[in-house]
Amino acid sequence: MANFLTRPRIPNTRRSQFVGNLGVTAVMAQLVKVPEFELPHVPWTLCAWLMATGSAVVAGDSLCEISAGDISVEAVAPCSGVFHRARLELDAVLKVGDVVGEIRSASER
Repeated sequence: MANFLTRPRIPNTRRSQFVGNLGVTAVMAQLVKVPEFELPHVPWTLCAWLMATGSAVVAGDSLCEISAGDISVEAVAPCSGVFHRARLELDAVLKVGDVVGEIRSASER
């Protein structure tokens, strides 16, 4: 027999859908990843952080600089919010799709 005093277990992947149905606003962090390039198998290196953890960012702001050989690009913020860096050291070797940080809403600081 079910105990009605306990909360039902909601899988993390679907939690925002259920929370939205309850009338609660839930904002999930947006991951910032190494962008896709024409050279998918070339290793990329983290050269510089351009934003500090906790910095307010606007969509399009440059967050970090990555390079492969003579090619250097910047990973940009996909949305506005507060930037939180991943625990990556400078000169870390990255590949396309690796997470370099996340952007949370201002209320999630």
